[in-house]
Amino acid sequence: MSGIFNVLSAILEGNRGFDCVVYLIKGMQWQLRKRLGHSFVCNLDNGAAVQVHPSTAYSGIFYARNPEGDDMLFLRKHCALTDTFVDVGANVGLFSASLFDCFKKVICFEPAPSSFRALSETCALNPQVACELHNIGVGAEPGELYFDDQYDFSTTSRFVPEAGENTIRVAIDTLDNVLGVDGESLVMKIDVEGFEEQVFAGADKLFAAQRVKLLMFERLGRTNLESVRGFLEQRGYTIFRVISGLHTTTDEAAIAEPCINLFACPAELYPELAS
Repeated sequence: MSGIFNVLSAILEGNRGFDCVVYLIKGMQWQLRKRLGHSFVCNLDNGAAVQVHPSTAYSGIFYARNPEGDDMLFLRKHCALTDTFVDVGANVGLFSASLFDCFKKVICFEPAPSSFRALSETCALNPQVACELHNIGVGAEPGELYFDDQYDFSTTSRFVPEAGENTIRVAIDTLDNVLGVDGESLVMKIDVEGFEEQVFAGADKLFAAQRVKLLMFERLGRTNLESVRGFLEQRGYTIFRVISGLHTTTDEAAIAEPCINLFACPAELYPELAS
């Protein structure tokens, strides 16, 4: 019963008006197909096709029109900053697919084998978007690291310091090496389960050149926010949070909350994005 209650709560809290009915039906259909083990293709509201496997990692797209809420809408509002989106920690590609209508090129990094396979399937279904896929992790320097691959399509798999029951070794490279300093402007999302410090450490030149015009990154309890903030501010970025109505704030208390998405942009761009 608690599982059903959680599903209903997610649908009712994430929608308004007639969308509550629409996504209640979609959510019920998804729960049934998931339990039957169905793999199928569905279309997102933006027209992107997604290969769906029976895993809870997909639930958000059946529960609400905007699974990431105002954070996703803010990225969509400002996608004109560039033609290229970079997704570090792309998982199965749902986040990127939700932006396929906004960007001509999408560059994804995903180290988990099962998630990368699903990501590749979804990109193959959308030939209108130039997808560049990297089945590697992103870190401070090239090499290999232990990766806790918890289960197929897990959204919480992460890098760990030593081998364990579910660990695999995966190749690592830096954003500086893969993306370089020169080139087109970028909008970027980083979701690496607390590994942000290492990702930024390997992106010194990229951010110093301010190629990234808008950044969204997950801030978990294990994220060293002061370190990340220092890195970005030293390279001329302003950190902010998107709040209700697509407004922004640089309020310290709002930014310090754990388990939220934060944004950053070059300081001179912030007044424009905040307007």
